[in-house]
Amino acid sequence: MRRRRRLCVVVVVLSPEYLFVPFQATSAAAAEAKLLAMWRQRSPPDEFVFGSVIHRWAQLGDSGRAVALLHKMREVVEPDVACYNSAIHACARADDLEQAFQLLNDMTQRLAPTELTFNSLLNACARRGDMKEAENMLRAMRARRLQPDGISYNSVISACAKARSSRRALEFLDEMFAESQPDLVSFNAAMSALAQEGDLDEAHRLLQEIQEFQLRPDVFTYSSLIGASAKAAQPAAALAWLREMHTRHVRPNAVVYNSALAALPPEDAEELLAEMVREEVRGEVQLADVCTPL
Repeated sequence: MRRRRRLCVVVVVLSPEYLFVPFQATSAAAAEAKLLAMWRQRSPPDEFVFGSVIHRWAQLGDSGRAVALLHKMREVVEPDVACYNSAIHACARADDLEQAFQLLNDMTQRLAPTELTFNSLLNACARRGDMKEAENMLRAMRARRLQPDGISYNSVISACAKARSSRRALEFLDEMFAESQPDLVSFNAAMSALAQEGDLDEAHRLLQEIQEFQLRPDVFTYSSLIGASAKAAQPAAALAWLREMHTRHVRPNAVVYNSALAALPPEDAEELLAEMVREEVRGEVQLADVCTPL
């Protein structure tokens, strides 16, 4: 009796994510050209293809191309959350908050924004130093029952620091304590606000909290401490923080040295300048305030 051979057919179903890999592997312009070629061939791209190309433009910060493609997409398929998020991210990177907020309003009429949506907007507010709008975005997140994360709080605290409001920066840092564990970025942002006001005592207190959380102070931490010392006209404190950096093996950069030089009288700056030469510190050194007039 002869055995019948069975033919086994394996069907491989390619996911949409796999199908638009070629769009991710090319430049944004080339990817958009492929998308338009599909359109001309009467094979309308789907949301995955559109999303991939919009994301590429967002990575380049080209908000004009990203938004234009989002609008063109509506002729074929309704944009999804990922497409809106990419376009909003592009506008945020381009510092076009007005367009970003317009997209957010458009998005909320059709879809529910996510934490990523608001974090892109918060990051733009932080770069611009728009504390009021950052606070509005944080409230809008909570109104939609979205939980602000570390990125959200870091952006708000950074916005407060740029707006020179150490009080609000510390309030949001305390609020962050209640909801999540702050990271070094959180502390550094708040300390930056304190440095601008010369509040050395409060900056020192934050340093102690950093150590209590078993975080390692970095060059940004010490830059703020030295900056606060300079603002408070305490050259001895500035030099002490600089020496502590060496002890903790944190390499000072030109910004740190410039802050320390700003704290010193001109006649005491020569030794610090010599140290910069020995350490081969690169970067622009502000000599105007440390050189005696001829």
